[in-house]
Amino acid sequence: MNAAEEKKPEPKTSPSVLLTSPLAAVAGATNTIKLRGLNLTNVGEVRFMAAPAGLVSVIKSAMKSDPPKPLDAKRAGDTQIELSLLLPSGIATGELSFVVVTPDGLSATNRLVVLPADGAVDEKEPNGGFKEAQLIRVGQTVRGEIGKEKDVDMFRFEGAAGDRIRVELTAARLGSALDALVNLHDASGHLLASADDPALGKNAVLEATLPTAGPWFLVLLDAHDRGGAAHPYLLSLRSAK
Repeated sequence: MNAAEEKKPEPKTSPSVLLTSPLAAVAGATNTIKLRGLNLTNVGEVRFMAAPAGLVSVIKSAMKSDPPKPLDAKRAGDTQIELSLLLPSGIATGELSFVVVTPDGLSATNRLVVLPADGAVDEKEPNGGFKEAQLIRVGQTVRGEIGKEKDVDMFRFEGAAGDRIRVELTAARLGSALDALVNLHDASGHLLASADDPALGKNAVLEATLPTAGPWFLVLLDAHDRGGAAHPYLLSLRSAK
């Protein structure tokens, strides 16, 4: 066999992370984080930049994983890592940058939100109606997922007349397939305000002044009635000045 007939080595393919679920980790806790993407089965390390003392990252598994329907591998990946991530209680909130490392190279830089322990709450099903709405309070951020087609997540909070609130929805900006729509209703079901997930790179923001006291309801859904494992979100409820 001459040199021209020799088989050329296959080009190396760098890993790519397309989606992190959930979109946030909680300070002072051990978090289970799933990273979906391409070429992740031989990842040797998930490396966090400027990692504080006490952060411990352990890869629990790395495997092939079909993309959630109807998404394809280019959108939701065909491999998955399950990561155990211990964050120290004193870590600054905000966003942690990280890359995944394989023998074939590094991924692009990715981001994971860090929430304080006293401000994080996980979405709990069933919460698809006004009677089932999950109680949250101003100052909390919900880690949730539109888990299936036509799924609706509802949250109830108490407010006083004249209170001004700010609801921020993070999804597409961090890779979620969710095209989020969030509505604010009063106890009678009347719509007060609405916000749609904008273009990539921004969060959906709803601001409103509550006209009356009593329970108020946030209703979150996908604008196209889609859902599944690739549709995580963060829903933050704050006082607006």
